[in-house]
Amino acid sequence: MCNLYNIFNPGKISSPLTEREMEVLKLVAEGMLNSAIGKELCISLGTVKNHLSNIYSKLEVDSRIKAGVKAKELNIIKI
Repeated sequence: MCNLYNIFNPGKISSPLTEREMEVLKLVAEGMLNSAIGKELCISLGTVKNHLSNIYSKLEVDSRIKAGVKAKELNIIKI
């Protein structure tokens, strides 16, 4: 279950994101565009956008940059 307590206490959970969302987030943090992410992961552009929407919602952010910063702050990714 994903709630604010779990998001702000990442030591208690492995990650609020799915494995695929983690893959997308890592590529976003590396500066890749949605189209390149889709090609890298063999998924459609729409699927990439859907994953990003889920990531933004779970991390309570509204942009790629904020998602990367928040994920780094929560030790979800290392960049």
